[in-house]
Amino acid sequence: GIVTPPREEILADLEAIELPLGAPLSEVDRAYKRLVFDFHPDRHLQSSAAVQQVMRAQFERIERAYKIHAHYHSSFTGARA
Repeated sequence: GIVTPPREEILADLEAIELPLGAPLSEVDRAYKRLVFDFHPDRHLQSSAAVQQVMRAQFERIERAYKIHAHYHSSFTGARA
């Protein structure tokens, strides 16, 4: 079945996108695009392995946070996912 991450992990992921759950989807989209641009692993190929690892981890948190926001909007507001 579906495994739900611990609540603390979900809240930490939400912090990555810098918006509260329930923020307007247009704001979520803007924040997501800005953060993905900043943290995308391809932008840090010339950085040290340690920096690349940090950027990749943050990028993954941003991706998860966006999915949480999209699911919230599709489930509770009827907006697109």
